[in-house]
Amino acid sequence: MSYVCEKEKAIMKIFIAFLLLSVMQADKVSNHDTAVSENQNAANSARQGKIRSIVYFSANDGAFWQNKSKGLPDGIFLTDLATDGDLLALSTKQHDVFFYDFRSDSWQKTAMSPPTSQNVDDLLLHEGKIWAGTQNDGVFVSADQGKSWKALNEGLQNLVIRRLVAIQNQVWACTNEGLYILRQNKWQLVKEHPSIQINSITAPDGEIYTGTTRGIFKNTGKEDSWKPVFQGKALHNINSIGKNIYAMVYGDLMVSADKGATWKNIQEGLPKGLYTFHVIQSHNTTLAGQWDGVYKMTGTQQWLKYSNGLPAKFPAIEMVVFKDLVIAASSGWVE
Repeated sequence: MSYVCEKEKAIMKIFIAFLLLSVMQADKVSNHDTAVSENQNAANSARQGKIRSIVYFSANDGAFWQNKSKGLPDGIFLTDLATDGDLLALSTKQHDVFFYDFRSDSWQKTAMSPPTSQNVDDLLLHEGKIWAGTQNDGVFVSADQGKSWKALNEGLQNLVIRRLVAIQNQVWACTNEGLYILRQNKWQLVKEHPSIQINSITAPDGEIYTGTTRGIFKNTGKEDSWKPVFQGKALHNINSIGKNIYAMVYGDLMVSADKGATWKNIQEGLPKGLYTFHVIQSHNTTLAGQWDGVYKMTGTQQWLKYSNGLPAKFPAIEMVVFKDLVIAASSGWVE
């Protein structure tokens, strides 16, 4: 049987549920504003092979979004966004990597793709290198902007890469069976995490938290010593903004402002039963990527739809801040 990662299964199930919900509520939807109409036209043009509607930029902290998908070919499935300095890149399941060229206002594919038949599910730009994490073939690294690639898997006991993150100038790998740190070009397993699927990692104030299928674990100061600070629910992602740690569980969004000691549900205003992909901050604006677009945190600690310029149905699967831009991306065709 071919391998299908759990994340893809979960995404597909919820996406189908979301589409069914949209159909039932279709008779309630009317009077699309001009921005949505313009982007519907962009989506139609995309179907005709002109521009794909899967990457959008906002130059005003999410208040308005512009389609920036030029250069992306038909049939790709976007998996990740990555930034570093002046570089902005994305990865695809088809193991291609693209950089955004601001001079031509379009995406440009690297000369070579990682030499693997597996999906490229995660992307990291760090120390002038491109790091690509694959579905079942470990890590590939390019030191020449994608002209050549080398596998970097020594020490890895599991080759399903969930996330690659640079923390304190060291590269960490989240895998299906444990958390690894790279030392002298060899991966070292963090002892307390074998046999646990690590989906994400964040490090506010240098303290490391991992989002796993068994909750959140916090590093106690010693590299191989971890303690649980959130249990009972599986996480698919974890982010931190300032002192706030955001736990993205399946169906709810939780936040802790006291280093994981207590947690508060902040799902209000977001679609019920659908999980949040990312929480980011641009200047003083906190944004969440959801199945039907982007939301903004209001002063009353509720979420408000903030998708002006996005297609009517836009799962904001990936979100990053790049200089003064906020970037939201989806995958496949978007209506």
